[in-house]
Amino acid sequence: MTTQLRVALPKDNLETVVPLLEKAGIPVPPHILNTRAYLLSSQAMEWIIVKQIDIPMLVERGAADLGITGKHILWEQPKDLVELLDLGTDRVDLFLFGESGMLSRPDLTIATKYPRITLRYFQDKGKHVRTIPAILDSLAASDAVVAEEQDYASSSGRTIVDTIAASTDRLIANRGSYCLKQRAIDDFCSCLLRAI
Repeated sequence: MTTQLRVALPKDNLETVVPLLEKAGIPVPPHILNTRAYLLSSQAMEWIIVKQIDIPMLVERGAADLGITGKHILWEQPKDLVELLDLGTDRVDLFLFGESGMLSRPDLTIATKYPRITLRYFQDKGKHVRTIPAILDSLAASDAVVAEEQDYASSSGRTIVDTIAASTDRLIANRGSYCLKQRAIDDFCSCLLRAI
């Protein structure tokens, strides 16, 4: 790969992503897991280390050619991107917590960090719900909660009613970069495909 590529990596998931890149033979800086730097270089690559939630915006706006982020982030923040690969790493399951039989009740209020995903789930079931932000004060006032299992204590008395979404990491590309740097991006994808 001779064309310079800039890749945004999730700092909260480097321990999973970096070994995959290394297995694919993609050169990453040797100290990438132990640095506090946000911009690193290795051979014909630049690496931006940021929060996973910021990666779609950085890629869409052209600050990065490629990025790795969770599909749940892409569902929640629709952007004009090219989704290249499902990497199969960092699986996130979003659960609906509540009381059994709650789905038959009208006019539910759901506390969630994922309002788009939650609304789509209930629309697919033909139900109208109201979503509120999942902050501590709103949890008690809600009929149900959508969260990752590790984020929500089962001590609340609520049980898992359903799994509303399952997500894994995706390799995404900026549309302009994909046209201008297609060969380098295709080479990057080919390397990753051999490692998946």
